[in-house]
Amino acid sequence: MKTFNRSKYYLLAFLFFVVCLPLNAIELLVELHYPTRTDEVLLTGIDGNFLVFRPKGQDDGGRAYLDIEDLKRQKVTINYLLSEQFYKGIERLNENRPIQALPLFEAEAGQLLEYNILSKLPGNYLSTVLPYMDALQQSRNWNRLVALIVEIPVADSPTEIVEKVGDVAFALHAQKRFEDLDIVHKKIISIPELAPEHVASIFDIANSWRLAKEYQKAYDVYRLITANGRFLNHPSVLWAAYCGFYCLGNDSLEKIYSKLPEIDAGQAYFSLRRLLDTRWYLQLGDYPSAMRYAAQGKVYANATEPWYPELIHTLAVLYTNMNLVDEGSLAHSEVSAIFPNSRWAKKSLQLLKDQK
Repeated sequence: MKTFNRSKYYLLAFLFFVVCLPLNAIELLVELHYPTRTDEVLLTGIDGNFLVFRPKGQDDGGRAYLDIEDLKRQKVTINYLLSEQFYKGIERLNENRPIQALPLFEAEAGQLLEYNILSKLPGNYLSTVLPYMDALQQSRNWNRLVALIVEIPVADSPTEIVEKVGDVAFALHAQKRFEDLDIVHKKIISIPELAPEHVASIFDIANSWRLAKEYQKAYDVYRLITANGRFLNHPSVLWAAYCGFYCLGNDSLEKIYSKLPEIDAGQAYFSLRRLLDTRWYLQLGDYPSAMRYAAQGKVYANATEPWYPELIHTLAVLYTNMNLVDEGSLAHSEVSAIFPNSRWAKKSLQLLKDQK
């Protein structure tokens, strides 16, 4: 292992040394892996977009400031030097013994959480923090896990952390820890500006809430994607309106519906757009308009699209409301025959039963 060389460090990493007071942060021993060398140094703090380092050994007040973007351009990897205790924690976790693993993780993973900015660089940040979160979740240490998530700057975190926070939210829902769930959900939807690399993960979280029939939560997360006028062509715009039919009042729903983008026939999500049109006019009692949109949606829909069973069920309801009983029965039968395990098949079967 090469020792810390100040002059070489200055020239190759574009740093400058200054005499300053140490920042109020835990010092971490790390390795900076450049393409041609490795330096072992102490990370002492963060100053804006700079990581602050000093040489190992006695602290003489000298500090080196490295810009994160410069480190990225130089393809630097930063690895926190983990103890044998941490690796024993990994073994306990792999043995499905999270309670025994937890104290072995806490010291080191807990320290790294103060340096979330390290997640922007290649290295072992994620492989250190995620096992700690896994151990907390698997041991059902919900209070500490939720408190930890509150402190994580999710907006600046890597995708894996965003996905983990979403996973914790669903686990809290399954455990009926609704107060904790509200805290984590608020953390997610309070992201001030969603990074492009997080959109897919956030969309997955919203879709999962929708499938769980938690429409208000799904609506909140879908709306996060299009906040501040961004990603307005994203399908989350349509799905937010879809959820709005379940969780919004008429006035709020009308505002959302009136701003939906038009989609040409044959384009992706055209039939979902027509389902929303159908539901809107059905709600208004304008059956002819609703029928027109439902028919257009059916013509261009694909039976593999997740909203197709609902589209056919809604069409069946329209037929019945327009006193076209035979046509309605046929449409209800189509839903129950082709999609027997869907919730819409159950609804259609019940309506058929009620008609007898």
